Amino acid sequence: MESEEEQHMTTLLCMGFSDPATIRKALRLAKNDINEAVALLTNERPGLDYGGYEPMDSGGGPSPGPGGGFDPPPAYHEVVDAEKNDENGNCSGEGIEFPTTNLYELESRVLTDQWSIPYKREESLGKCLLASTYLARLGLCESDENCKRFMDRCMPEAFKKLLTSSAVHKWGTEIHEGIYNMLMLLIELVAERIKQDPIPIGLLGVLTMAFNPDNEYHFKNRMKVSQRNWAEVFGEGNTFAISPVSTFQKEPHGWVVDLVNKFGELGGFAAIQAKLHSEDIELGAVSALVQPLGVCAEYLNSSVVQPMLDPVILTTIQDVRSVEEKDLKDKKRLVSIPELLSAIKLLCMQFQPDLVTVVDDLRLDILLRMLKSPHFSAKMNSLKERSHHSSRSWPLM
Repeated sequence: MESEEEQHMTTLLCMGFSDPATIRKALRLAKNDINEAVALLTNERPGLDYGGYEPMDSGGGPSPGPGGGFDPPPAYHEVVDAEKNDENGNCSGEGIEFPTTNLYELESRVLTDQWSIPYKREESLGKCLLASTYLARLGLCESDENCKRFMDRCMPEAFKKLLTSSAVHKWGTEIHEGIYNMLMLLIELVAERIKQDPIPIGLLGVLTMAFNPDNEYHFKNRMKVSQRNWAEVFGEGNTFAISPVSTFQKEPHGWVVDLVNKFGELGGFAAIQAKLHSEDIELGAVSALVQPLGVCAEYLNSSVVQPMLDPVILTTIQDVRSVEEKDLKDKKRLVSIPELLSAIKLLCMQFQPDLVTVVDDLRLDILLRMLKSPHFSAKMNSLKERSHHSSRSWPLM
């Protein structure tokens, strides 16, 4: 009896594709998915743009490791020159340069309508992520002009396109695995940077995109299982994220679980907890810190994460209740308060269902106060929020 691969080979040969070696290669890259193989063979599979073609012979792309997972990202010194150590082998922090050539090339490919984003670790996006993480570890990423330029502008746009574009559904398996590796590099960067001051508001926004199970990328890969046994890392029942029992069989969202657990493994949750307990922390910073956790709340392990988040939920509710009229003049607060309450509601739905109505009422109260405010910006933000949530379950009148 023919194997499934042999059956696909026969089918493709009958369809008119004449080179068996090329057909096998297409099936291998497509993980034996005949539809994706046809797309490869007809040059219909795009690279990471709207209509380009990623050559099958590109080489060097990510591939599953022997255990079914992906190869871990290389250390920074494996990708860029490592002439940064003193005679004792310690990093001196001197002479470190961000790979500007890669940055310029990446900007030309990302910041354009006809974009084409490299997704391999040894290419521009991977090198810039690795370099940023290395500089963050040394406390230098904010002072390096090119690194800051990458993190503030190019990197958020790159991940926005990789994660939210409708073109995601046309890309092949190799590309999706490559993006998975880029996301793991992003997690390393955020986990390193968040341990330092100031709180990286923009970077946390990118993390929120990466953790959002409803974006196009994660929806496409919702049936993927985790690439690592996290119980072996943290101990049984002690993982930061788990696939919900109700959806595990059909849609485990294993790659989301991987990202969240990797973040926890690298100390990201501990860093967020430390920042949230900082004195005089602004509501905008609280919002940025809890939004990544809010979007993936249903995948968080309550036994591990809830003890950390319960005090934050209660404190945030009290802080928002204490907002004064003068605070409604602050444009940053006007934007951050509704976003903060949206994230807190998602956490309450998972961990404190009895407080969902409390948060709903609080948000309504804030919006009405903004609407009655003499400040034009407060009125406009209230109307904007009302319009934004009109189709959701938030009561507004």
